[in-house]
Amino acid sequence: AGRAVPGTVVIRVLAVALRTIGVVAYVVIVTAGLFGSVFPAANIAPIGVLITFWVGLQFVSILFGDLWRVLSPFETLALVGSSAAATTDAAATHWPAVVAVGGFVWLELAYHAPTVPRTLGGLALAYGVVVLTIAARRGRAWLRTGEGFAAWFSVLAAMAPLHRDGQGGLRARWPLSGLSRLVVRPGTLPLLFVVLGAAVFDGLTRTRFWSDLTLQRIGWGYTAVNTLGLLWAVGIVALVYLGTTRIASSLVGGDPDTMAQRFAPVLVPLVAAYTVAHYVGLFVLDGQGFWFLASDPYGEGWDLFGTADGTIDFTLASITTIAWIQAVAIALGGVGAVLVAHDRAIADLDPRPSLITQYVLLAFTLTATTGAVALLLGT
Repeated sequence: AGRAVPGTVVIRVLAVALRTIGVVAYVVIVTAGLFGSVFPAANIAPIGVLITFWVGLQFVSILFGDLWRVLSPFETLALVGSSAAATTDAAATHWPAVVAVGGFVWLELAYHAPTVPRTLGGLALAYGVVVLTIAARRGRAWLRTGEGFAAWFSVLAAMAPLHRDGQGGLRARWPLSGLSRLVVRPGTLPLLFVVLGAAVFDGLTRTRFWSDLTLQRIGWGYTAVNTLGLLWAVGIVALVYLGTTRIASSLVGGDPDTMAQRFAPVLVPLVAAYTVAHYVGLFVLDGQGFWFLASDPYGEGWDLFGTADGTIDFTLASITTIAWIQAVAIALGGVGAVLVAHDRAIADLDPRPSLITQYVLLAFTLTATTGAVALLLGT
């Protein structure tokens, strides 16, 4: 549970401010996408959705906890429209989140025109309408597990050193310790497979092999090849993990499905490592563009905050610095996965089966970290 962080009043005031920012940002991105400039470089929607939102909030969730819980415009709008408290249903499933996040990573990594503002604005609006309609029928609590990004960011946030308690207060704890209490629901494992597979595929697309494969393909032909590659990467991740837990269960006489579910938190540090390693350069450098476009989100020549004429500072993080961050992230992710495997094994199994299971999962972790390094070296 950790220790309470002082300043409850300040934290609650900050939460209200973040809720307001979340709603305003959502409205701006939707309207900019639908009515702003058709040029991606002059419209805030592409960089706002694909970099600031998707990449940035994953980093924030890893370091600072589930900030999306207060930033989410869907949670805020549902809160305004409902006076009932949102208590998460113990029988809730992550399968709707698998569909939502899977669709998003397909758009980001496989679709041939992911940065078209009209597409992003229309999809963001449609997604908001769908999730708020479901929340109105099933209750606001559904947003915590069924809304794709809320579900995913909360899984990542389980490893963060900060978390919110049931009364809305902020508590500090050891990193990774929250994974011991992570609820693995139906669909949680597929959600992990989708995001980890997407990170693997993203690394693959940066290799010379994939560049040569897609060089002559355009439009939907390009999308088709990327879709097959993305499905292949997700399938490989699922096959390797489920094969590992099946081997472990056969060695200790356990049920393979139960073992796969119980040790799912082992994947969270690995996903975090892959995410940081593959996106840190994009976020630190290209992500600077968000602050420039914040002054002119619609591409109309405005300069609301005096940043519209800014340019990307490529010296902010050198290639060497980014490489070190990538290496440290992969190393910490591997160590974190081993620690989580150890924690789960000694909590659930007798000493000898626990030791055997840990050795099997250690081999899996070494394979995963080696793969991450190979993908980085292949770019």
